[in-house]
Amino acid sequence: MTTVLDSDIFHNVFNSAETSKIWSDETRTSYYLEFEAALARVQARLNIIPQKAADEIAKVCKWEEMDVDQLRKKTELIGYPVLPVVQQLVKKVNTVEDRLGEWTHWGATTQDLTDTATVLQLRDTLEIVDHKMAAIVTAIEKLCEKYKTTPMAGRSNLQQAVPISFGFKAARLLASFQRHQARLRELRPRLLVLEFSGAAGTLATLSPTSASGPAPPSRSPSQDKALGLRCQDLLAAELGLGVPLIAWHTERDSIAELGNAFAILTATCAKFATDLKLMMQTEVGEAREPYVPHRGSSSTMPQKRNPIGCAYICAMASSVRSMANGLVEAVVADHERSTGPWEIEWIMLPQVCCLTVATLAHTQYLLEGLEVDEDAMRKNLAMTRGMVVSEAVMMGLGKKLGRQYAHDLVYEVCRKANVDERPLVELLLENKEIKACEMGEEEIRSLCDPGNYLGLSAEMTGALDDVHRATHTTKDSEVEEEGKKIVEELSKLKYELQHDRQLSLLPDDGFEDVAGYNQELSQLGNPRWLDVPWLYAECYLYRRMSTLFQLTRHWKNYDVFSRQKMATFKSSRPAVLELAARYGDLVAQLSSHSDDATSKSQVDMEQTGYILFTEICEICLWGNATDLSLLTNLSYDDIQKLQGSKARKAAEANIVVNDLQYAFETLLKARKNSGGKGTRVDIVLDNAGFELFVDLILAGYLLSAGLASYIVLHPKSIPWFVSDVLPKDFSDLLNVMADPKAFYETPSEDEQHRGVTPQPLSEEDNKTIAFLFQHWSELHADGKLVIRPNRFWTEAGSYWRLPKTAPSLYDDLKESELVIFKGDLNYRKLTGDAMWDPTTPFTEAIGPLGLKSGIRTLALRTCKADVAVGLPKGADEKLRAMDGDGGKSGAREWAWSGKWALVQFSDGKA
Repeated sequence: MTTVLDSDIFHNVFNSAETSKIWSDETRTSYYLEFEAALARVQARLNIIPQKAADEIAKVCKWEEMDVDQLRKKTELIGYPVLPVVQQLVKKVNTVEDRLGEWTHWGATTQDLTDTATVLQLRDTLEIVDHKMAAIVTAIEKLCEKYKTTPMAGRSNLQQAVPISFGFKAARLLASFQRHQARLRELRPRLLVLEFSGAAGTLATLSPTSASGPAPPSRSPSQDKALGLRCQDLLAAELGLGVPLIAWHTERDSIAELGNAFAILTATCAKFATDLKLMMQTEVGEAREPYVPHRGSSSTMPQKRNPIGCAYICAMASSVRSMANGLVEAVVADHERSTGPWEIEWIMLPQVCCLTVATLAHTQYLLEGLEVDEDAMRKNLAMTRGMVVSEAVMMGLGKKLGRQYAHDLVYEVCRKANVDERPLVELLLENKEIKACEMGEEEIRSLCDPGNYLGLSAEMTGALDDVHRATHTTKDSEVEEEGKKIVEELSKLKYELQHDRQLSLLPDDGFEDVAGYNQELSQLGNPRWLDVPWLYAECYLYRRMSTLFQLTRHWKNYDVFSRQKMATFKSSRPAVLELAARYGDLVAQLSSHSDDATSKSQVDMEQTGYILFTEICEICLWGNATDLSLLTNLSYDDIQKLQGSKARKAAEANIVVNDLQYAFETLLKARKNSGGKGTRVDIVLDNAGFELFVDLILAGYLLSAGLASYIVLHPKSIPWFVSDVLPKDFSDLLNVMADPKAFYETPSEDEQHRGVTPQPLSEEDNKTIAFLFQHWSELHADGKLVIRPNRFWTEAGSYWRLPKTAPSLYDDLKESELVIFKGDLNYRKLTGDAMWDPTTPFTEAIGPLGLKSGIRTLALRTCKADVAVGLPKGADEKLRAMDGDGGKSGAREWAWSGKWALVQFSDGKA
């Protein structure tokens, strides 16, 4: 062997059969012959050479016609292989007719063939690279999705820094490969162009005087060019290449650009491999290469499992970077034909391409079979005894003590934790200065939980992935360019969030709420991400993401989370079918209500109505458990456990406060006192998908039971907290109900990847869902289901601002008999997301929407955040003491888990 690329032993490690074929003598010479045949054909069309000559030239332009041994000997003599190829062609065609072969290679030069053949070889190489990069992106997307909430230690200077999720780490790699895909797409038009311009690039040899006959007239004014340029255009089209703006014999920047693009691409592979081999260290053990018996084995140490794939990747990537420098050297070419630099490409370029493809192949293999040890990640997070979240503690204390003072204080506590080998949280709880600033034990323990310091990495990861997929499925170049810009801006936003950069003012996208966001941001002193109230930071993130789409032409109404919403709804199939069947029975029973009126007392009917109302509301309450922004890593089975009648019955005892009776009595009283005018109920929606489905079940029930005359649904106006309802989600859901078999029986992307065929929908289930579609469509058409979005719901502040910020909305809500606020975020905004004493009355905590506000409020909330009010005395302490809800730590974990719920009522009309 001469190199590992052509070694019988190492060939498949550092090369591949595909790239060996592309960069072989046979392929290169075959492309010379393809060039000569195409040139003869187009020159015959232009009457530059006789048609007979073109036909005979094309016949012999085959690799099988070449005397390879003679070609080798002549190349050694002449220095270039092109003239020996041409000589053989001329000789063969001359056997047909004397001197007929002299028309071969008419007007061309050696470098025209050589460069064009190289471009064709690069085109073939890029096809392989694109295919492997697509597979790599798919593999990373799966890692992002699977591990987007798996906490691990982020590392700075090889030291544990702050917690991140492994999905976030993978998403950064995904964004890098997406940028590489964009770079290669962008350079293709510059690279994949013909070289055909003659000895010095002027096409001087092609003119009417050197042609065998007069050229045919041009077909259009745009084709009315000089003969040489017409020949160049036709030849480029024949070979499927672009037409160069001008000759590029000694302008080698495009070749160097590709070489360096490959250098950066393989460097990204090496960055991944470097991280992986560090994670494979015995002391770390967080991830490993795919297991294959004896792969990476040691000849003397049986226990070892060496990161051999990582080693190959890093070695090949380093070689590509070195050779890419040689391609830059080749740019420094003299005059119109160089003496030496051109030949550098002959040596370096094939190796760069072969090593790049091999590097990608190893990277694909590692990513597709990557073994991730989540337990080791958690164990390593605990290794520092809590110091990995020292930044979170510093930021929490910074609000009370000042950032720099808090930094120095936490630094000393961390040093003491190291020396004494004690958990950071214990020393923080003992520290007198921290006690003096009145930071409670619960807040300190919460700050010390790595899982609470992942930022919004899961949401950002999902958004990036979605836009990337949408961009690469479009065939519209303008849409694609705007999509790539959005991906770039989302990547920047994600970087700012992860690295705690300063929040920037929102650009004006034409909506009035931008001014409010920016005014509040200025009032906060233009802070960093971790310096602002978390509610503002979350709202700002989604509002800023919205501006990225609003400032485009083609993506204005794009919901970056729509794919996730529908995928989660599809996973809710068992619960959807169960509830659809029960809803159909319920509507039938309610329609026969008048027939039973004579045999049942009013009290009996109201008791039955209350039972139905309670069950429907509890269905609606626990449907909220599929909030995608908080439960981002549930499996299909997990989602099913959160839904269905058994789960609801088991969860009844977990409603800590339940005011449903007051709400039911309010609606009964309103119906009796309506005087035939009808009663209105409003629902401030939370999540799309399954929760919107159960919200519509609630709305349909209230209308069918006569507890409301019409329902006003309040969705958000922009994509919000991943899964919140937009007006389009309502129509998307109805479209699903219109053709449920197509929806449920078409495999999702995940099912396709897993080779799973969905179970067919039975005719009975199909009819049940069809009834829902018909019933809800009629209610909407009759004006009984009204969709009414308002920009207020996506402003940054709490709902305490409603009377002053949106007075018309405030007055409109007063017209309703009951306003139902769904979900955790609405609850946080109702209560100002403040650290209330949990016994504070709900009517007090919701401020201007409480007593005497003119608005009756019912909050249906499964608990997923700290704030909780209206609890009986001692209830919070009791819950904290339960295993899994606080236990020994005493933290308010019960309020984060989604296992507990609050149903609270405020009569603002009393």
